[in-house]
Amino acid sequence: MFKNYIKTAVRFIFRHKVTTAINILGLAVGIGASLVIFMIVQYDYSFDKWEPDSQNVYVVTAQSERGSFFGVPVPAPQAIKSQIAGIETVSQVIDHPATELVVTIPGRQSHKNKTLLNEKDIVFADENYFKIFPRQWLKGSPSTSLAQSNKVVLSLSVAQKYFPGMALDEVVGQRIDYDSVSALVSGIVADLTEHSDFDNKSFISLSTFSSAKQLESDFLLNNWTFPYNNCHCFIRLYKNSNIAQIRGQLKKLYASNGTAKDINFDFTGGLQPLSEMHFGITQNGKQVLGKADKTVLTNLATLALALLLLAAINFINLSTAQSSIRAMEIGVRKTLGGKNKHIIFQFLTEMFLTTFCAALFSLAISPLLLFAFKGFIPAGLGMQQILQPVTMAFLAAMVVLVTLLAGLYPAFVLTKFRPVLVLKAQVASGGKSRGAWLRQGLTVSQFVIAQVFLVVVIVVGQQINYELNKDIGLRKDAIVTFKVPGYQSHDVSKKAILINELKKMPQIQNITAYSGEPFSFGTGQMSFTYKGENQGKLVPYKSGDSNYIKVYNIPLIAGRNIKMDTSGQHSEVLVNAMMARKMGFKNPQDAVGNFISYSGDSKTHFEIVGVMKDFNTQSLHAQIEPLIFMGWDAPGGKISLALNPADPASWQTVLHNTELAFNNIYPNRDFSYTFFDEAIAKIYESDIRLSTLLRWASGLAIFISCLGLYGLVSFMANQRAKEISIRKVLGATIIQNLALLSKSLIRLVALACIIAFPIAWYFSNNWLQSFAFKVNVGWWIFLLSGIGMLLLGLTVLCARTFKVATANPVDSLRQD
Repeated sequence: MFKNYIKTAVRFIFRHKVTTAINILGLAVGIGASLVIFMIVQYDYSFDKWEPDSQNVYVVTAQSERGSFFGVPVPAPQAIKSQIAGIETVSQVIDHPATELVVTIPGRQSHKNKTLLNEKDIVFADENYFKIFPRQWLKGSPSTSLAQSNKVVLSLSVAQKYFPGMALDEVVGQRIDYDSVSALVSGIVADLTEHSDFDNKSFISLSTFSSAKQLESDFLLNNWTFPYNNCHCFIRLYKNSNIAQIRGQLKKLYASNGTAKDINFDFTGGLQPLSEMHFGITQNGKQVLGKADKTVLTNLATLALALLLLAAINFINLSTAQSSIRAMEIGVRKTLGGKNKHIIFQFLTEMFLTTFCAALFSLAISPLLLFAFKGFIPAGLGMQQILQPVTMAFLAAMVVLVTLLAGLYPAFVLTKFRPVLVLKAQVASGGKSRGAWLRQGLTVSQFVIAQVFLVVVIVVGQQINYELNKDIGLRKDAIVTFKVPGYQSHDVSKKAILINELKKMPQIQNITAYSGEPFSFGTGQMSFTYKGENQGKLVPYKSGDSNYIKVYNIPLIAGRNIKMDTSGQHSEVLVNAMMARKMGFKNPQDAVGNFISYSGDSKTHFEIVGVMKDFNTQSLHAQIEPLIFMGWDAPGGKISLALNPADPASWQTVLHNTELAFNNIYPNRDFSYTFFDEAIAKIYESDIRLSTLLRWASGLAIFISCLGLYGLVSFMANQRAKEISIRKVLGATIIQNLALLSKSLIRLVALACIIAFPIAWYFSNNWLQSFAFKVNVGWWIFLLSGIGMLLLGLTVLCARTFKVATANPVDSLRQD
């Protein structure tokens, strides 16, 4: 019996090649998109599930009125270990604070010292780290390798990188210099193969951190006031521990040790499950600092469902449209004793074969779909993951799901035919009417989905163009920025020497040195006092020299520019107009000459000498905020060069000479630069990725809809071939016949627009709400989208029906 089903299904598929090709192509796009999106979602949800009892592992966070933050005060982990009950294991980890760490391998015998620049994934960890994040030990012991000061455990890849060709036994005991810290190799562990956000490569014993004076000067080792972002505490609870009680004990511990008098620095301890770390932490009601975004994953899953639904609609539409063609077959089968369940199974077999072929084809087009989703595909995820067992299991499940989703309704429709009427070439009019309404409804739904995508694509593209071209109050063109080392020696003089060298280049219009990023929230935030009163909310501040506002063309609307005081006895600051208003000055000039100070520090005063015009320091998602610019020549930081925008040919010469000067002063550092306008564009990477994805999604949705329309129009044209021939005999022109077939399409597109436009406006407007500066959703967008969709539909219709409209009437009217 089953063999007969297969033979009949194959025979039908080859007999209706065009319809089958349309179904396979549409389903392949839907299944392929779903497959790629499944890989992305499954990858992001697979992080940190491998640790023993991972459901009981938590990260201690800092919580305040502004939300949660990663990091804890340095003394917190030891206090948690000794004072809080219900915790099985506590581990403290501190990321190495150097942003550009230089690692030196002392030379052995006749070998020279080996220097490695910009090494990453180096942490200070205690001996409990490997109890929470176990590794396979190749050399050494997890209980002793980090127990003493100045010891380091290396991953296998790092050991081979630092000591190539050396046996692991010989590597143990070798010395490594990490800037101001030296350590002896005490263990080697295998590299992680599981997905983890804690895939560190080098582990220096934690006691080394507290004994290093250079590091101690950068941290308040006994202060509970500040939770450091690079100081982490991981805990594993006992299986029967009460998480609510643990959180209560944490709050009491922080309250008893906290010394902050300023509400802005009033932190308490919180807990976040390890499994949630990959998705960031909640600040001001939003998930931030994550490696993945749950909202994005949800939207991707919704997109996959929409494309799959479009493909299923195609199949249902074409199958019900062909019901009259298959009516005779069904009538004969029923007359000969065929039961409804056999007919349903036969039809599902055909659907299964079609879907199976589509699944195979989806694998063939998956490289194209991976390219379409490239902005959302994590590093390391590619074609090799498609053939993994979990991905193949998902693909098999998709074949079954689509077979049932798209095949059941047409199968039940076919079983409703009455044999007597079918064999007399009659079909119940009521059934035909319902089928026509169903096909029209499904066609409208396809146009609605495609129309929504099209409108949203236009709105998102318009907003991104606005983001990249809006006047933000800063000069953006012909400014190049590079980083200057400063962690190890805190030597400001080297930077001054470099700046003096750069000033000799005539192609450089101006130079400024500063800390942080020009297009960012700020170097940091400060709680400030004006007239002895704390002004409440933290205010971002930037720091740099007096050339900063000259390089970036920031106009002053009151007062003068800062003057740098190298003695440090008098500090001058600039504030933006928003800050002046926050302080209560309606006239910016009135703010000049006033003094502000750090909250809680009555000895340090900063004189406001000028007021800057407001400018954007963040993406257009954020409002312009109060800002303080402090005149401070910080060690390290950034240098920006203002080049000649009218002479881009000279830029490469400037960059080459700048690199030579940099390498001469900092011989053990890498020189890398960015252009300011490119850095701004990078801020909007997520928006640009969304725009790219939506363009692809819109194209796929329209493509699938056009496939369905092509198949449906083919059927309609064949059904009305005799009617068109009679009209031609009676004098109707080709244009009139095409217009006749176009009327129903125009009605369907118009109905789709009426339904789609409010939905598209809702999604577009809802997305724009995340921007403080945004475009308006104009009426012309909907008009352009509607006309575009109508023209596309008419093009498909005319391309398919032109042959019928121009055919010889004799051929159509001749009886077969």
